[in-house]
Amino acid sequence: MMVMLLISSFFIVSCDYVNPDQLDETTIPEEIVEDNLEEAVEEIVEEETLEEEVVEEIIEEDTSCSVSDDCEWNEHCIEGVCGMTSDIYDTEGECDTSCNFNNVIVTTSDGDELTLSRGQGSYTAAGAVEWKLLSSADYCQGEDATPVAIELIKKNLGQILSNEVIVLDLGVESDSIGHPTIASIDFTLEVESYDETCS
Repeated sequence: MMVMLLISSFFIVSCDYVNPDQLDETTIPEEIVEDNLEEAVEEIVEEETLEEEVVEEIIEEDTSCSVSDDCEWNEHCIEGVCGMTSDIYDTEGECDTSCNFNNVIVTTSDGDELTLSRGQGSYTAAGAVEWKLLSSADYCQGEDATPVAIELIKKNLGQILSNEVIVLDLGVESDSIGHPTIASIDFTLEVESYDETCS
């Protein structure tokens, strides 16, 4: 009986044993191959997803500003955003006629009414706030009335403290214009009209 038991055990063990030299690619179960293949594909997809996320995380440059010194050398701080006069006037577009304006009538809260060419301006509070109309190349005429860009230069004892650009539509009074060190300054501008010529 004992001998029979030993012989049966030996037979069972020898049936389960597989010589490694006898293994080839055909003896690997399909489930294992499929699992390994799926894991490899998942790893590649995860790597591609990580690369896409890194690309999407590129941060846009902040172009907000409070004065023109916050901007690049060839830009102005225009209504709180760094830009160029070509951002206000379409100087690079294709159009049949190009326009420009002159004889700009500006009224101030000081009670002045001035007729100015582009590039000209005036001041208030004994020169603490200087302002002038920005010059520009000829532009394409838009559907709405062309706005007027005005540079504000704020000074103290002749030294420039800050400068910025406001853009005014015809007949619209500016917001209150103040000063960094003189709290009593409360000044406004309004563009009444201008002569626009197109050719």
